[in-house]
Amino acid sequence: MKRALDGLWAIDSAFHPFVFGHLADGNLYIVLNHPGPLSPDRAIAVETVLYQDLASFGGSFSAEHGIGVKRIGALRTYADPTKRALMQLVKHAVDTPALFNRGKVVPRP
Repeated sequence: MKRALDGLWAIDSAFHPFVFGHLADGNLYIVLNHPGPLSPDRAIAVETVLYQDLASFGGSFSAEHGIGVKRIGALRTYADPTKRALMQLVKHAVDTPALFNRGKVVPRP
């Protein structure tokens, strides 16, 4: 956590994350004290700081709520390749004609 805080403060010393969630299963949410959206460059820098070490802890950047279009880049960068392949297989199995969210999160296999 210290590395993440130091990384956030290197981006902006005014950043203070609010961490909350499902502590028992490690499903945490992080909200920054920043009004409005971050610029694309700053958002990528923040994601890098927050997500880069997750795999080494056995974690992932998204859980039961899914990805959504906002996290596609993080999915491609940080999700385990086997997890992404499984997502493709499940997507294809339940949406063979590719009608649901075409091309949004999971590309066709």
